[in-house]
Amino acid sequence: MPRGSHARQAGYRSNLTGRARGAYNADASSLMRSWFRRIPYPALCALLGLALGWVPALFHGPISYKFNVLGIRGAIAVWGFYVARLSIGYSVGVTRWPAAWWLRGPLCGFLAMFPLTLIVLATPGCGGL
Repeated sequence: MPRGSHARQAGYRSNLTGRARGAYNADASSLMRSWFRRIPYPALCALLGLALGWVPALFHGPISYKFNVLGIRGAIAVWGFYVARLSIGYSVGVTRWPAAWWLRGPLCGFLAMFPLTLIVLATPGCGGL
């Protein structure tokens, strides 16, 4: 493997063992970091929230039939849960307290889902008493 500035100009990069990986145009991780830096933080959080908010629905979501039995339109009630989950990412992006995002996430999630949790607890057959 060439050494010195010629190695950098030729586009060689060595890994931890010192072997040459070959020519490269740009490091993929630096491209991702620069792409993420261009997106405003609230927009990035909102996009991640919209993408990750659907994950619980893929495994198990609220069942609309349990609300239909009570004379409530179950499909609309279920969409309340989806909207609450999808709004968590946006809430994390636009809030500033607490400063650590890993504390803000659970706090915003609790604030978004707690009212719906009370509704579920009040609904017979959905975990209510």
